[in-house]
Amino acid sequence: MLPMVKDIEHFYIEQGFIAGCLASQNGVPLDNQRYVTSWNGMWFWQKDNVEYSKVICRHFFGVVRHLMYLRGYPAFLKMQNAFKKA
Repeated sequence: MLPMVKDIEHFYIEQGFIAGCLASQNGVPLDNQRYVTSWNGMWFWQKDNVEYSKVICRHFFGVVRHLMYLRGYPAFLKMQNAFKKA
């Protein structure tokens, strides 16, 4: 393991590489309360419990990609329309 990333959580080679690059430049991890990577809602019986108005970003990866269409896009359009009116 690279000494510069020993305290940074990473799961895949590209995440490890990016973590190393960021650590070498004194980067810090994003706040996991405001940048969401979660498997919640992966199964049809699970509730997507993300409060989209309170997060900066949600990464809709693989098994929760369907939530991008069901919850993410509508939330984005709502925020975009509110911004246009301001």
